[in-house]
Amino acid sequence: MDSMLRAYLERLRLAEVPQDGLELLRAVQRQSLAEIPYENLDILQGVPLRFGTDELAEKLLERRRGGVCYELNFLMEEVLRRLGLDTALLSGIVAGGAGGDFAHALVLAQLPQGRYIADAGFGRGYLRPLRLDEEDWQWDGRFRYRLRREGDWYLLEREKSDGTVTEEYRFTDTPRRREEYREMCDFLCASPQCKFTYMLVCSRELPEGRLTLRDDFLLMERPGQSPEAKPVTEEERDRLLWERFRLPPRGGTR
Repeated sequence: MDSMLRAYLERLRLAEVPQDGLELLRAVQRQSLAEIPYENLDILQGVPLRFGTDELAEKLLERRRGGVCYELNFLMEEVLRRLGLDTALLSGIVAGGAGGDFAHALVLAQLPQGRYIADAGFGRGYLRPLRLDEEDWQWDGRFRYRLRREGDWYLLEREKSDGTVTEEYRFTDTPRRREEYREMCDFLCASPQCKFTYMLVCSRELPEGRLTLRDDFLLMERPGQSPEAKPVTEEERDRLLWERFRLPPRGGTR
């Protein structure tokens, strides 16, 4: 096992690597959501996002930062492939978000049990990989999700606690290369239409639910309960980045 893989598994606190492919996929996604925050500090500070594996490992593993979907899922796909899974990157469009195709990156894994999608880089995403060619609702332990076909697109839908259904994002099953995301990534990192250029977003999965820091309020979303939001000051925000998300307030090293 190479040093990058060891560092990644250490960051995930994954002491044992499951031998079964589906269990491996589930463990890596679940631990990534818990241990590597989704955060946009670099975008807010005008720091370009890098796509190279060494650069991603330096940021996420050596400096123990978080990242956005490109960073989190590019490195997760690389790790899963090095661990022996048949994986590819897919591109998609976030519902209600800025930009078009390639605004989101996710991972496809071809397993003996079928094709599964995994995602460690979506702020309100599913906890368990979803079977791609399954039309029925799938339960991730918190919410129900459904993959519905619409032409060439797969629509990922979530059933909320109140019973309503919302589209999260849509994507195709065409394998992509990292370089294909660059133009859209650069647009989103600079466009005032994209909230990540002006609003701090940082989240991670905790045992009790999803914890999200958005500029001046902290949001906790627990299964079966209404979201709890409380305002925070700038001083509290810096402390929360360190204490709850394990991130240096200004995005540097610890």
